Amino acid sequence: MNESEMDELSPREVRIRRRRSDTAQSRRTSDELVAATSPLRERQLKIAIHLFQATVYTPVICFILAALFNDPKGFADWELLTWIAAIAIVDLLPVPTQVQESFSLGFPLELAVAILYPAPVAAAVALLGSSDPRELHLSVPPTRALFNRAQVAAAVMVESYLFHSGAGLSSRWYILGLAVLLAAIGGYAVNMLLVATLVHFKHGQPMRLIIQQMHSGVFGEFVLSY
Repeated sequence: MNESEMDELSPREVRIRRRRSDTAQSRRTSDELVAATSPLRERQLKIAIHLFQATVYTPVICFILAALFNDPKGFADWELLTWIAAIAIVDLLPVPTQVQESFSLGFPLELAVAILYPAPVAAAVALLGSSDPRELHLSVPPTRALFNRAQVAAAVMVESYLFHSGAGLSSRWYILGLAVLLAAIGGYAVNMLLVATLVHFKHGQPMRLIIQQMHSGVFGEFVLSY
């Protein structure tokens, strides 16, 4: 609007048009600010996800390596290779869920390893045996694949500690049953919370909603079958 047009308008019309112009300018400034902060927020989110993944797989790997260094004979059992292969094969059969994460059928095998072996050995078997069909297609970043394996290993580690702290293979049947149940609940809780936390970081959904989605449909029936 030029000066001649401004002269032809009443003071009220001038104020209204100036207000509209200021509003439009404010909207453009706000849109530009959002556009500028979106890449920054995305980078911050990626950093947060990588840090969370690192806080899971770093201590797990360090724990296994420390145990291997202190007692290498505990890992020198050829049957461990059979367990690793069995878990790897079964893990290629994912369980469908409503969240964009994959679960596997390897939970009973991993629980069996946790019962039969000490925590460091069981965790190593889970770390090496856990697999994801997406790894075969190279569609999972290395850090994400490492996190997937490490969170399973962490769950198996908890299962082994819980079982061996309360029972042994020679315990009475009811003590053995309670120890297995406690180990299964503890390991599953660790697995569920770690996966749900990652989904929360990635998609911003509430943890409660994510956990509900994990236990609905086919996956809910899968969990109840155990």
